[in-house]
Amino acid sequence: MILSAAIYFDGFLPASKSEVRLERILKVSSSLKVYRSGFPNGCPARQIASTRISLPPLFPTDAPKRDQPLIPPPPFLVAAVVDKLCETTKYATFVRLVPGEADAYCAEDVLRNGGTILTSDSDLTIHDLKTGAVAFFRDLHVASTDEKDSLVGPKFSPSDIAKRLQLPEDQGMRRFGYELSKSSRPKFAQVLENCKGDVSDPDEFRSFCIPYETLETTDWSDVPVLSGIDNPILDARLSEVVLQCVGYSGVAKPPPGDSGAESCMMCLPPLLDCPARASAWDSSASIRQLAYSLTCLLRPGAVSHVREYRRIYFGANQGRHVAMLPRPWIKDSVDSLLKSLNQAKNSLQHEKSTWQAVALQLILAYAREEDKQEACLNSIKQVLSVVKDSNLIPWDVVHLSAQVQATLYSLRILAQVLDLMYEIKAENPVQGSKQLRELLTTLPSLTEYPSVDGTIALLTSMKANNALAKITATLDLPEEALLPSKENKSQKKKRKKTAETEPGTRPEKKLSSNPFDILGIE
Repeated sequence: MILSAAIYFDGFLPASKSEVRLERILKVSSSLKVYRSGFPNGCPARQIASTRISLPPLFPTDAPKRDQPLIPPPPFLVAAVVDKLCETTKYATFVRLVPGEADAYCAEDVLRNGGTILTSDSDLTIHDLKTGAVAFFRDLHVASTDEKDSLVGPKFSPSDIAKRLQLPEDQGMRRFGYELSKSSRPKFAQVLENCKGDVSDPDEFRSFCIPYETLETTDWSDVPVLSGIDNPILDARLSEVVLQCVGYSGVAKPPPGDSGAESCMMCLPPLLDCPARASAWDSSASIRQLAYSLTCLLRPGAVSHVREYRRIYFGANQGRHVAMLPRPWIKDSVDSLLKSLNQAKNSLQHEKSTWQAVALQLILAYAREEDKQEACLNSIKQVLSVVKDSNLIPWDVVHLSAQVQATLYSLRILAQVLDLMYEIKAENPVQGSKQLRELLTTLPSLTEYPSVDGTIALLTSMKANNALAKITATLDLPEEALLPSKENKSQKKKRKKTAETEPGTRPEKKLSSNPFDILGIE
């Protein structure tokens, strides 16, 4: 029986963590680039398969694999877990998105109330938890006790460990963590020996201890503009943007020279797309620009642009600057998106995966506006040409799937911003925002975002039920523009044969054998 519990999620990370986050994006981006160079002709199907012969065990007892794949981890995993927890009656009331780092809130909770922190972060063993303890997900396993299955695993008390290791009473596990961090190739005995003497650099040690000694936490009541809400429904990445836009700096001080007033930072989830092409996030940038601009209306004039980080291939990267729209342009953007979404939904309303199909139409519309239509059409043709049980999936197909995911997630961000503005009763709402909010309430959940296999199935279904033809008509494309080359040629032969059997008709101008001539040069 659980007497008291909470599940904390990061809602804001201090500026001091920016470098670490960018290093992670750099690592993921570089790994995917290396992976693609090893498989230039296509992505191995086994790496992107959406189905398994059997479900993997949630708490395996075997050792983890040493060789990790070079492809990015599932981009929306944490957000999907939060969504699932919020849907369950057992855990929904425990979920807490906090305006800070979750580990500090966990440590403070256990310090005040006792208990055990279940985590993957070993740093929590350095905190002073008094009678509290720490357990790790990797140590959990299913065992039968009293004729029923239970999760069991060891737990570790930092205070007990410090006593057993005879660490200095006034320093405890913080001293052990400090000495461990200074060792390039740490050996337990040597680290323990170093703990027993005087600290070699007292100032450095004090700086190391600050995050573990000052558990300054706050709640949403202390956040400017948002003080009237208790537990906002926001993805963690969006929560950070919102908090930056309203002027919240958390308990950490910003780095020197950074007032935080001109721009804010958004680290988008790394997608499995083609590194040789522009980021899959590009095709939905205007949707996110609208979301950010609406967010900035919560505190007008505070932020001029958002720095988006998608891929990083070198250290000094300033991100992609997304300018904030002035209010009249925000209304124009709302009107334009409303028109596009209504038009797409009305023409595709009988499609089983309506929003996924709408995302595809938005991607095509973006490609047309940016003179990238030929590449986009070619990706769709490749999707329709994929042979069942292929060992390799063309990178253009993988990229298109990532674009669909990015578009759906960008719409999700926009929907959450509109919900937030409604919840806090934002003054003078932008005209049309209410209708847009209502339209976005039917967006699919993260678990319904199509995988690569799902994107192939989606397009195959859309071709079979004539939905692709509707899209070509809406975007003023020739009917054969979305057909694979073989079908395109057969349709032309059929038209030629029909013309030959109808004497007296005026001969038409011969069509080019290149289906992209009508689209111009990219």
